[in-house]
Amino acid sequence: KKQNALLFLADFFERNRGREDIESQAFASYSAMLLGFLMQASDKFIKPVRNQIKDSNFQVLVQALQDFIVLQCKAKMITEDSLKSLVKVIDFLQKADFKSK
Repeated sequence: KKQNALLFLADFFERNRGREDIESQAFASYSAMLLGFLMQASDKFIKPVRNQIKDSNFQVLVQALQDFIVLQCKAKMITEDSLKSLVKVIDFLQKADFKSK
């Protein structure tokens, strides 16, 4: 069941990323965040998510998170702790991509 929920979340990210409307961008950002946290918590989630993401590349998750950070900073809605957590997830995703090459 965990695997099904994870794959649903990855598919949900894919369906919403790259769309122009703010709702889709928010869905993509929050699902990218959740995927990153889950993979960070357990390496067993990396491969299934990678297989579900277009081009098997976490850069799309990184980009969604970076866009989210910019939006939150502009709106002055991000705390220092939240920023640190998101940067940690981004670093994790970039290292996971590097290890796979």
